[in-house]
Amino acid sequence: MRKTWLLIAALGLALTGRASAAPSFFGPTGNLVIPTADTMAQNSWNAHVHAADTPGAATTTFGASYGVVKQLEFGITGYHVSGFGTKALINAKYALLQETAKVPGLAVGGLDIANQLDLDPGIYVVASKSLTTLLGGGGPLAKYNLRGHIGYGANNLFNDDIFGGLDLQVTPKVQAMIEWLNGNLYAGGRIGITSGVRIELGSYDGDFGGGVSYAAALR
Repeated sequence: MRKTWLLIAALGLALTGRASAAPSFFGPTGNLVIPTADTMAQNSWNAHVHAADTPGAATTTFGASYGVVKQLEFGITGYHVSGFGTKALINAKYALLQETAKVPGLAVGGLDIANQLDLDPGIYVVASKSLTTLLGGGGPLAKYNLRGHIGYGANNLFNDDIFGGLDLQVTPKVQAMIEWLNGNLYAGGRIGITSGVRIELGSYDGDFGGGVSYAAALR
């Protein structure tokens, strides 16, 4: 645990990029592990690699996603557990509502649509909202952007339960995140290295994990 928090503290280093929406551990746009109501811009794409030092066997994910049309993203993530092989997870998410100053964003999505994990396809709905703007943008949080996320997922990693989280834009380069999913707590941060490269480090329910992603737009 000490190693985990020392690495997370390193997120405060001065870097040149900006922290923003990026693929989560399982692929969909989100925070550390949970999907948010954010979706990729049309004709944009990203690629990611994540890993977590889970007890007994390390877990690695890797894949790519594409913004097919406005508010719709589609992706494939390789899910590898040491000693158990690799499964290809097909994911999709559609934003029913885009976030505004007064209205939260709302999205529906599917995780492992082809049921490669034999846990039944995961179906979820999630809402995301800037709490700073909801509170009028005043007070001590005025210079930050604090966002909240709440959702419900059926089957698969969601296990028919509520999930949620908070993220805080500490600086344009550093984003802090805390979230819960299926009874587990995750906390960490995301940093921007360049305009397209982002790195994450965190505690995945007490285990160290992280990842790197790259995003760009087709011209």
